[in-house]
This record gives sequence, structure tokens and C-alpha cells, in this order.
Amino acid sequence: VNGQANFEYYWCYDGKDNMSAANSTFSTPAAPQIPNGDLEEWVDGLPILPYVTEQWWDTGNHGSATLNVNITNQDTNIKHSGNSSIRMQSQYVSFLGIGKFAAGNVFAGVYAGTEGTNGILDMGRPCSSRPAKLKGYIKYQNGTVDYSSTDLMPKGSTDIGDIYVALGDWSAPVHITTKDQNFFSRDDEKIIGFGEMVLPESTEGDGLIPFTIDIEYRSLTRIPTYIVLVASASYYGDYFTGSSSSVMWLDDLELVY
Repeated sequence: VNGQANFEYYWCYDGKDNMSAANSTFSTPAAPQIPNGDLEEWVDGLPILPYVTEQWWDTGNHGSATLNVNITNQDTNIKHSGNSSIRMQSQYVSFLGIGKFAAGNVFAGVYAGTEGTNGILDMGRPCSSRPAKLKGYIKYQNGTVDYSSTDLMPKGSTDIGDIYVALGDWSAPVHITTKDQNFFSRDDEKIIGFGEMVLPESTEGDGLIPFTIDIEYRSLTRIPTYIVLVASASYYGDYFTGSSSSVMWLDDLELVY
């Protein structure tokens, strides 16, 4: 049901053709969808950004644009439907001798600023519903890690892709500062529902394939206030670690209720 719906039901009991006269009504929460989930709307330029009418998505392009590069782009060649998909290319970005590894990424929220070569993010968009799944289409190709600043993924290992969705009762967007290694925590007590797909291997075939992420709820009584949705071509991109050969495409993302 897209939007709020009302239902009426009757209580029955076992007897001589008798039915109780009592009835009740209840309402389902609204079931909003992801704005620009089909990745058709883009603001061209430096940075290029995946929105026109409503900014729901943001990317690390704001940071890489300071070094004259877009790491996340619109792709009109590889797509599931419509005119385009989103293409996220991990790479080492440098300009005039200043540089850092950056994971191709997209997230629900706002890129709040750049401190040196470090990003400041406010992750999450308002949401009070409880979707059961995230569905979409993906193509992923990973490579050998050639930039590493953490023992969690040393050079020479195979890069990993990642998509996750979280619903929580935060009072504000989740504030991320990569300089302080203040990252999103999957163990955050504010999380109500969480689902994730980790990609240790490249996907098969030349095109995008369907995927589904189930969202498991840690509480069935708490009401969400925000939804966090993140996709990255390099799992440890927060640590400026990954492969400059890793690329992820996404298209036609939708929440299932």
C-alpha cells in the first residue's frame, strides 16, 4: 500500500450462527519510496550529483571535486531500465601532489563538508515507516587492494563491496567525521532495523542482476525517525582502503513493505 490505509474487521465466535457486533479499525503507516530510486535525475558538473527535484542522495563527490574528480557518476551504458544507473568507481584521487584513496559511494543524507582531505557527513533521511526489504539491481566488479591504511584489509587482499540499510530513532542525522574515524556503527543502540549485503566477489555476467536485502528488526515497538542507506564499492573506504579497480553500479532501488 503506497500511503496510509484504513481497515475494518469483525470479531467472530463459535455459536449458533452468531457473530459479534464489535468491530475495530486500524491504520497502516505510510509506505514512502526512495526519491530518485531509479537514478534517472542528475545535476551535471563538478560535482555531479544524483538529484534534481529533491536532494535525498549525496556522494563523496563533494570531497573528490576539490581534487578535480568525480568518483561517482551517471552511467547511460550499463543500466537495468530507463536512461541511466549510478556508477561508483573507487580510486586514488590526487591534484597538485595532494591525494587520498576514495571509495566510490552513494548515501542517503548530506555531505556536510571537507576538512583537509577528510569528509564530514550527516547520514540519514527522515522516515517513520518500517520497510521489510530493500530491492534493486546491481553489478559489481572488485579488484586487488592497492591502497591500505588498516590491517583490516592489507594490500594484496581482495576488495569487498557493501550495501546496507538501517532504520533508527536518532534525534538527528548520524554525524560522521572520517578524520576522527567516527564512522557509522552497526551496533548503535539507536538502530531499530538493519540489513546488509556484503559482496566478496564480482557479480556474474555483463549486466545488472537483481538483489534483495532483508531488514531485520531489533524492536517491533519503537518508531523509526531516520533511514540510513549506504552503498560503497570498497567496504573499508572509510579507512581510505580498497582497490582502484573496484566499481559498483546500482539501479531501480525500492523499499518493500
